[in-house]
Amino acid sequence: MFGWRHGQQAPPAVAVISSDVEALMFALIRALPFAARPRLVFTPFIFTQRMSPLLNRVRLGYYRFVMRRVSCAICHSTLETERYRSLFAGCNTDFVFVPWGGHVPTPAEVLAQAAPLPPNNGPPRVVAAGRSGRDYPTLVAAVAALPCRLTIICNEHAALGGVAASEQVEVLTNTFHADYLMQLLQADVVVVPLQVEDISAGQMVLIQAMALARPLVVTGTPTVGDYLHNRDTALLVPRGDASAMAAAIRQLLDNPAAAAAMGRRAQARYAAQFSTDAHLRALVKAVSGSADGLDLVAGLSDQDLCA
Repeated sequence: MFGWRHGQQAPPAVAVISSDVEALMFALIRALPFAARPRLVFTPFIFTQRMSPLLNRVRLGYYRFVMRRVSCAICHSTLETERYRSLFAGCNTDFVFVPWGGHVPTPAEVLAQAAPLPPNNGPPRVVAAGRSGRDYPTLVAAVAALPCRLTIICNEHAALGGVAASEQVEVLTNTFHADYLMQLLQADVVVVPLQVEDISAGQMVLIQAMALARPLVVTGTPTVGDYLHNRDTALLVPRGDASAMAAAIRQLLDNPAAAAAMGRRAQARYAAQFSTDAHLRALVKAVSGSADGLDLVAGLSDQDLCA
């Protein structure tokens, strides 16, 4: 929650929530006599489509009911803010873009916490991770003719899209926290292959790779453009294009000095725009500048901000 100053008993001006259930609970509480009535900020907000048109209509009606009780919704891509403003027109909800961000341990912290990996005396390692909106079949096709090993970290079998472990491809499950970050840290190239274009996907993995200064190849969807600059902080490739993805991976593997420089630029951008401090300040700024005119930033110090 934001705006609750130390030493004061006044209720918060804003409640930050993360689910539709919380929105409805707060709406009920605010209806009680003498209850505090903080404005609700929903973060992050993602509205996904379903295969059934009927189910889509029912869900849209339900979420319109929910969003009428929310003052501001934080989205992790500019594409989504534009889409939701249209879908939820008339709900009086302000949709605001704030990049995904947060704390990622430094390489030294990862090395101190994780179980050590055996030295890589074989071919270069390409690592991919995540489950939402992934296109692993295109990635597997891309590396098929490359002199590398591919590690995919994914806990949902369905998200693999039919990909199975092979002599070249390793599939890891139950790999979390420092052990997961160690896999990224040991990668010669991190790839984020994406299938979806209309919702946020892949940001968490690509930002973790940026923080660890890993060279990146990413499917260039509209939502990715809010985070990466092609040929500066990553190589972006067309969706579903295995040949282009293979060429980008090969370019980084064949030019380790250029790949390392790209990783350092990505790491600097993480520190400036996606670190915990940068994310918190962007969130407060977004809420303070939302259409409801709420002024939270003026006079607040870091110690005045609570979540």
